[in-house]
Amino acid sequence: MPDMKVTISTHRAVLGAIAATGGLALLVAHWQGQQIVMKGAHDGRMNPWNGLPGCVFVGANAESLAYWPTASGVQIACQKDALGRTAIVSAVTATPPDMHEVLTHLQPWLAAPPFVGEARGHVLVATARGPLPRGDDVELGLDPLAQANGQAIVACMAGSHADCERAGIDPSRWASMLEGAAFRMAGLIQIDLASGNIEMIASGRSRCFAAFHGGEARAPNCPMLPPQIAARSRRLANHAIHAEAMPGSMVKPVLALALLRALRAEGRELDRNWLNQVLMESDTPKLIDLLLCKDRQFAGDCGRVAYLEAAARDLGYSSGRFGLLLGLGTDVMTANSPRLFRTLEAVAGVTGGKPTLRWTPMSLRQPVNAHLLRLCSDDGWSTCNGERIADLVKEFWGQGDSIATSVGIGNMMLKLGAAANGDTAAHAPHLLRAVRSGAGKLDPAPPKTLAVSQTDAVAILVGLQLTHSPRRAGQQKDGTAFSACLAVFNRATCSRIDWLAGKTGTPVFKHDKFTHQERVSHCADVVRAMRALPARVATRQLASLRSENAHCSMSPYKWYAALVKSGRATDGRWDKVVVALVERNYRGDTIDSQYDKGSPNIAAELVMRYLQASRATAEHPKETHHD
Repeated sequence: MPDMKVTISTHRAVLGAIAATGGLALLVAHWQGQQIVMKGAHDGRMNPWNGLPGCVFVGANAESLAYWPTASGVQIACQKDALGRTAIVSAVTATPPDMHEVLTHLQPWLAAPPFVGEARGHVLVATARGPLPRGDDVELGLDPLAQANGQAIVACMAGSHADCERAGIDPSRWASMLEGAAFRMAGLIQIDLASGNIEMIASGRSRCFAAFHGGEARAPNCPMLPPQIAARSRRLANHAIHAEAMPGSMVKPVLALALLRALRAEGRELDRNWLNQVLMESDTPKLIDLLLCKDRQFAGDCGRVAYLEAAARDLGYSSGRFGLLLGLGTDVMTANSPRLFRTLEAVAGVTGGKPTLRWTPMSLRQPVNAHLLRLCSDDGWSTCNGERIADLVKEFWGQGDSIATSVGIGNMMLKLGAAANGDTAAHAPHLLRAVRSGAGKLDPAPPKTLAVSQTDAVAILVGLQLTHSPRRAGQQKDGTAFSACLAVFNRATCSRIDWLAGKTGTPVFKHDKFTHQERVSHCADVVRAMRALPARVATRQLASLRSENAHCSMSPYKWYAALVKSGRATDGRWDKVVVALVERNYRGDTIDSQYDKGSPNIAAELVMRYLQASRATAEHPKETHHD
């Protein structure tokens, strides 16, 4: 091959179909220097996800060959477009981790060409049906700049000093943390509110986390942790779409919505100043007091908890699983969808729409033991005896049967934001923006009608807008993300930010007070005690040991979810949702604080560092050069 670079730019997904079947290698092997295909500027794809893909470069040696995707997985995308514009070089190379798994489920949308040919100045793909029709296209909603910013910051905070340097972040902030990493694992997701398009799925982990769950022998300078070192492939998949945790205080918008509706039905209005303070400080005991009618001496005829089921459903907590590609619910997929839809969605194995709060009308009856409820309230609802009361209170804390993904939490925030904007319907989060072919255009699932009023959504979001703020007159605490805000911005900025409404959440983790050595020793003792019990024994001791052993398998997670006015919308609407789920790291010999005290809420800091970078990019976009 002559020492020259040949650039091919195709219309829509032709090269995607080639690469997806390994045909690109054949194309390169038989390429002739005179076969130069240059398309017009209107065909240039600046977003490699908006069509699979936008361009391909064939050079004189392997190092200069850059294409996306490959049969073995996702590599780098086009570094320049067909006309030589530099544009988004850093962005398109920030391919989402584990993207090959998502692309695998796009294969039914693409043709399966047995060979590649060139004719009449256009690259065509031969199929059993003949040439692939011009216009076939698979579009994902991913945004390359959002992905680049998110991935760089996640990698930086997971211990990559090189990424910190590129992102302009001082990694000394986490020098006292194990591996110099702010967290052991993190998933960061962004959703466009108007369309439901998932625009970013950034994912990162520390070296020790990867070694531990990769089943490697204990890596140097890594702590011993329960459970045993083992290969857990699911724990190493893209954390933005696969990682799950209890929602913790992410259920508070549900509790707040139920209270707003319940008191209105009683002919009362919930005190908005009280609600703002409760949401700002994430004061769970006060919410439980009001839900169980402490103001009415825990009267047995109080029916406020009955409003929780509808509130959970209306905010997406009871929608079960839905497919990530199209945002369709599993019931729709299996009962009403074509086989292709069903295959794509069901095989993907990715959940959204969880958590499913297992609340039923029967379980949501007001407990009648007023004396016991009074004792629980006096103790701050931290311990409650009586199985029915205890189970209900656990769900109020977000520590019961419910489990959440970042997509599910994002779905809740999306519904709140859409309702606050005055919208009457909203899309579920989804990755596949559209499919176009000779048969027409296939759009994602249609938007569903919102059941949350604008008045209630705005009331909740006013409180969430204070979570990054310092305490104010009459308040005892700062917002639960204030320290995180200070770590990224400054006090004056945090006091006046009006483009952010966020919520923190802390899933239960009973071993926060242990050093990691104490935790390993304790969990080993639990396993030995279980093995020492007689076979088939069914005792309270065994139940207690099993419960404690389950806690030994838990991880110290932290949530932060935010609604954002990105500045791109001129009408002041909420237009983006950003959610982070992180696994807290060790600071010295102990786990980083679960609170936003001393050290910042690390999930909130991750989101705010990402938003800082995103706003800077929006205000000062990279130059593009047009020939």
